[in-house]
Amino acid sequence: MEILELAKTDGDYLEKLAAFKKYQSEPDKQIDLEAEFSLLKKLSDGVNLLGDYSQKIRDRVIAQGELISVKMLAGLLQKEGIAGQPG
Repeated sequence: MEILELAKTDGDYLEKLAAFKKYQSEPDKQIDLEAEFSLLKKLSDGVNLLGDYSQKIRDRVIAQGELISVKMLAGLLQKEGIAGQPG
């Protein structure tokens, strides 16, 4: 939520978002997380423009973080030959 708070107070949220993206992409840069990070940027830009955010926005940001984690884990498992889905 630090990124949202920085965006809300006109802080350097873009730098923090870039650092977060770099950190999350580190395990495998080949896994495509652009859609998730694009939405995070749009949400953060909106918060910056409005100077505030709702619980709904906070929940969407948390959901994007969860999607990033799931996509990364599934990609890493697949790379090791482990099926991510039963069957």
